[in-house]
Amino acid sequence: MPSVATRCTDTPAYSLNDAARPDSSLWIPEAFIQPNQYVRIGLQYRKWDQYLGMKRNYDPEGLIGRNASDNNTWLLYFWLAR
Repeated sequence: MPSVATRCTDTPAYSLNDAARPDSSLWIPEAFIQPNQYVRIGLQYRKWDQYLGMKRNYDPEGLIGRNASDNNTWLLYFWLAR
């Protein structure tokens, strides 16, 4: 299931762009290995389907061509506990 943020009534927070809304859709699949209870090494992919209520041209600064998918990122992490 994707992480989904739905619309709120905090208008000043989203007033830079009339079309901007807090609606966002993000998928975060993850693979990891845990060789013991104290160590984890993992890889995540963050895939944005929608950002600020839009899939394309969402940028409140007016930069044409800034799409939600431009925020897709890979995250490689190392987790250590004691």
